[in-house]
Amino acid sequence: MLAKLLYGYKATQCLYVAAKFNIADHLKNGPKSVKKLASLTNSDADSLYRAIRCLVALGVFQQEGTSFALNSASEDLLSDAENTIKDFVILCGEELYQAAGNLLYTVQTGKPAFNHIYGISHWEYLEANPDKAKIFHDAMESALEYTKELGIRCTVLTGNFFECVPTADLYLLKVVLHDWDDQHAKMILMNCHKSMPYHGKLLIIEKIIEDNQYKDMACLGDINMMVTLSGRERNLVEFIKLLNQSGFEFTRKIDTSCVFSIIEAKLK
Repeated sequence: MLAKLLYGYKATQCLYVAAKFNIADHLKNGPKSVKKLASLTNSDADSLYRAIRCLVALGVFQQEGTSFALNSASEDLLSDAENTIKDFVILCGEELYQAAGNLLYTVQTGKPAFNHIYGISHWEYLEANPDKAKIFHDAMESALEYTKELGIRCTVLTGNFFECVPTADLYLLKVVLHDWDDQHAKMILMNCHKSMPYHGKLLIIEKIIEDNQYKDMACLGDINMMVTLSGRERNLVEFIKLLNQSGFEFTRKIDTSCVFSIIEAKLK
């Protein structure tokens, strides 16, 4: 078990190589030889073969002699897949990977390793590097596909939720609060509180650290928040405390079929 955990960083980088080189896209129309894939990606054939072979051993892609083909797992790396994770894999394989590699610094100092490595915060880094910002936003967009379906009922507005939010009957915060420490999270919630009518409702969609089948994913997500930002994944007690301190009353938690849960709250 420990050996498999220890080697996890290698699997991450193999996935990153496959996503960065668009290997799944190149295999969309059928198997290809590693020589052909190397030519398409301008890479070393032997090294590419060994990286993809490792992914085959881990259940990603399938091998047919010296050729490779898609399987159900690698289809999620297709650029046009409905639930593509290609951009998210690239995000995890670049700056977030470097930040996680400096976890020791964060544990020693309590400060994000990302700031230590790059000299600026994650948000400042994205603002200064549009190409990196595009990767980040593309990765986040796949998690927010539902907003397209709401287009006929919603108006999209830009703004700063640390300053104010528009009046609405429903406030939906999906993977927002985990980016911020308690002080900033309360600022966001209090601005929602100021603008919300008495009959309004607040929905928070986040990973909640609790004893269920997704605890490992929630705790790993918490490490990412710790080394990259000033935020954290929280347990239900911590969410309820934030809500109470921001003028809300917790009403219920709704479990889903994935790692995310929904917290519902109303004005006190």
